[in-house]
Amino acid sequence: MILADLKIGDKVRKVAMQAPKNGFFYVLDRATGELLSADKFQDNVNWASSVDLKTGRPVEAPEARYLESPFAAIPGPLGSHNWHPMAFSPDTGLVYMPLEQAQILFSRGDGADEIEMRIRDPERSVEVMLALRERLGPDVVLYDWRAKSQGLSDALVVERNVMRLILMTQVLIASFAVVIGLLMLVKNKSRDMAILRTMGATKGSIQRVFFMASATLGLIGLGLGLIFGLGFCLFIGPIQDFVSAVLGFDIFPGTVYSLESLPAKVEWVEVLIVSVFTILIVFSSTAIAAWWGSLFDPVEALRYE
Repeated sequence: MILADLKIGDKVRKVAMQAPKNGFFYVLDRATGELLSADKFQDNVNWASSVDLKTGRPVEAPEARYLESPFAAIPGPLGSHNWHPMAFSPDTGLVYMPLEQAQILFSRGDGADEIEMRIRDPERSVEVMLALRERLGPDVVLYDWRAKSQGLSDALVVERNVMRLILMTQVLIASFAVVIGLLMLVKNKSRDMAILRTMGATKGSIQRVFFMASATLGLIGLGLGLIFGLGFCLFIGPIQDFVSAVLGFDIFPGTVYSLESLPAKVEWVEVLIVSVFTILIVFSSTAIAAWWGSLFDPVEALRYE
């Protein structure tokens, strides 16, 4: 017997599920004892057509009592499912039974139509398929989650590319504010730059001063962004628990989203790409402002001071 929380209609109910020998899969409300459903999980069951949900009794076929003639009842004496344990996955919403019982259930003998494997790293599915191909030979059809859910796989690729583009666009827009701030700084410091030029400072030294100051500011912003972003992804579980405790309710209920916690995975390659792009934008924008500041003529800058 399996205990689970299932969403039936618009309500989550605490249920008990059992697949006995008779070929019907029973789902009961374990709080009230109400029989919610009793459908066949073996298609060729012939001793009864259905189960009456009000009384819980099967609607037997008239010939099932074999009073007048023999009757080949399905399932047979071994039953559709015997004492072997079952399992329920909240993620997939499926009930799993042992392979031996499934072979008996679908009259497959020692064979199986399909065997599903789960690996720890889904990104290595192609590598695992190649290894299986060498062992199983060419007669077995192999496919991974990408082939089975091609639309989902394509959507994930598009989403990743779009998110990368959005992040780069945000960095580019932020660089405009940096450039404007630096140009205003150069304008306000024109008198100081003119004094430095009259004291012998070269254009290159003026450029280096502004470049180092502005680049340091940009790198500090990048570092803070990485700390907060990576910290949020790596500690998303404790953060979710803290927010739920403060607000007094679960902000991400598993019964609604079929997930117990917010999924977060750090793609270090993406982090590296965005970081390098940010550094390039910061250095480019600071170089423009520093170059403009080095063009100031000390005589023109001091004329109206």
